[in-house]
Amino acid sequence: MKTLEIQSEVSIIQCFDPLVVLSHTVSKTLLKKHVVASVHYPSKGWRLLRLADRVTTVSQFMKKRISIDNGIPEEEIEVIYNGVSTEEFNPRIDGSEIRDRYGLGESPLILFVGRVTPIKGVDCLLKSVPLIAKRIPDVRVLIVGPFAPGEPPAEKERYKDRINDLVRRLKLDNVTFTGPVDVFKELPKIYAACDVFTCPSIVDEVFPLVCEEAMASGKPVVATRSGGIPEIVKDGEVGYIVPKGDEKQLAKALTTILEDHSLQKRMGNAARKRVEAEFSWDIIAEKYLKLYQELIKYKRM
Repeated sequence: MKTLEIQSEVSIIQCFDPLVVLSHTVSKTLLKKHVVASVHYPSKGWRLLRLADRVTTVSQFMKKRISIDNGIPEEEIEVIYNGVSTEEFNPRIDGSEIRDRYGLGESPLILFVGRVTPIKGVDCLLKSVPLIAKRIPDVRVLIVGPFAPGEPPAEKERYKDRINDLVRRLKLDNVTFTGPVDVFKELPKIYAACDVFTCPSIVDEVFPLVCEEAMASGKPVVATRSGGIPEIVKDGEVGYIVPKGDEKQLAKALTTILEDHSLQKRMGNAARKRVEAEFSWDIIAEKYLKLYQELIKYKRM
């Protein structure tokens, strides 16, 4: 009863889980409310999305997936990208504290941020390091994030052993694993410390925020041709896009950026400008506001 009283005072109900759309069907039919469903991850069989007045998603890649998997015409799905704070992540932040903490000195630094799992391409990144070191002997790699979160303890330990074995076999004494960090306090400084960011995922990423955060920090990005990533990282403009699972191409792209400081700066500046123009929260909020205003024009009958 309380829920219905609250809903009677609003015009639009925004759902960020498609399954919640069903619970708000009564709001749409009885209380004459508009329902907007935002889909951030792929799944089949969500035909109940048709119950919503508008369906939004976070990338063109996901738009096509939703359409194919759920039989919804693409023209009925609107893309509104995920946003990033251009104040929280910006090129003015000093990363020297992070470099001091992990003993990185002035070495060229490659950064990975995310879950340390097979699908994130960490194995591929590690295999690329000796290739990069042939050209840049003092290169360092910082891998930030937890090992296999959500996996059973035994599976997590097996994967950790596999990674440690790879590090030993390749003699990667230039790679540092930080484990989990406080994302609110630490991440902006961590991005600031690096020279280039990499997202080497081997599965289709819907729309990884880490790429936006690195770009907002003024860093070039090397990422794989995975899901929605090419919609964020414009190849040759703000970084490079490489094939999934190809450590040679990954190494080549990272080396190219690290060896050319003018290219590094140019791509970093372009990355920041792209975020300001396309992905800042001000831009994203305006798009949602426009969507809501269009809906409000038409009262439910």
